Amino acid sequence: MAASDLRNLEGYLVKLTNNSGVPELARPAGLEDRVDYILEEGVNIGLQAVARPIESGQNVRIKALGTGVAGDLLTAADPSVAADAGKVITLPAAAATYRVVGVAEESFVAGQLVLMRPIASELVVVS
Repeated sequence: MAASDLRNLEGYLVKLTNNSGVPELARPAGLEDRVDYILEEGVNIGLQAVARPIESGQNVRIKALGTGVAGDLLTAADPSVAADAGKVITLPAAAATYRVVGVAEESFVAGQLVLMRPIASELVVVS
């Protein structure tokens, strides 16, 4: 089920949530949220969405915010900007804790579905 409107968000990171025992997919709400899925079929709230688990054995295409090059570590973009929730960015230099989700396998520009090799999701503290 979609916890919110996920229409037209294919290729975005999503997380699994729980609503009174019912599993739901939602966009991340914080920089440290576990985002273990990529949305494959977005739907309106309350309908059945389709997402694929992120696994290191298979590269994926994911929506990028900003630019980067092959080899850049990718983390979830700041979800406090609603339009950016679920996109990935290169690991920022700004001090904060970020959840790294993968490595870019090609150069990319904003809005592109960048090829990413998922890695074990880990928190990285930039100071």
